Amino acid sequence: GRTFSDMPKIQIKLSAKDYSVYDQTVGLSEEVIQVDRKPNEIRIRIPLKILDNPDRILTSARTYMGMIPLDLISWRVLELF
Repeated sequence: GRTFSDMPKIQIKLSAKDYSVYDQTVGLSEEVIQVDRKPNEIRIRIPLKILDNPDRILTSARTYMGMIPLDLISWRVLELF
């Protein structure tokens, strides 16, 4: 297996109109993911291939208004079947 530090660390930064995607500090093309926005919902689709087809995913989310933090979802493990 690989060490945790060698695994992909995908970060998606969403703004009101666009988004950017990073693997650790390296910018990735926006085409590697799909973002669907609705008035009360945002769906993000990430191909498992860019995550090296994991068995589980460690994820969290934070929301901001400008520089002011509004909400934090603590780290969760998602098991993939």
